[in-house]
Amino acid sequence: MAFYMSYLYHISIYSVLIFTVMVTFCKKIDDYLPKYNKDKAKWKTIGEIYLQLLLIVGFSYIVREVLNYFIKGPLGVIGNPDRFAIIILGSPMFSQQPNLLEKIKNIWSKV
Repeated sequence: MAFYMSYLYHISIYSVLIFTVMVTFCKKIDDYLPKYNKDKAKWKTIGEIYLQLLLIVGFSYIVREVLNYFIKGPLGVIGNPDRFAIIILGSPMFSQQPNLLEKIKNIWSKV
């Protein structure tokens, strides 16, 4: 049982740190990238969606690697709590991007 409590502790640390960094990053890129415009060509809007997703994925990877470098060794973390933290925080990261959600909703509304 001690192993599980330790693992839960590490997942919690990763979750709080990843949440803080990624929600802030996601909000900033959503503010920076163009807002949804129904008059814009569909392919341009799809390109903006993919760009935003690539930025999120790339930055998430960098954040995970940096946290692993500074946390995994010093805390003696066993396993991969960072994977669970990233999965858990997927929804909160996207919830901070109303413009991205609006683009996705409008582009795929007829699919």
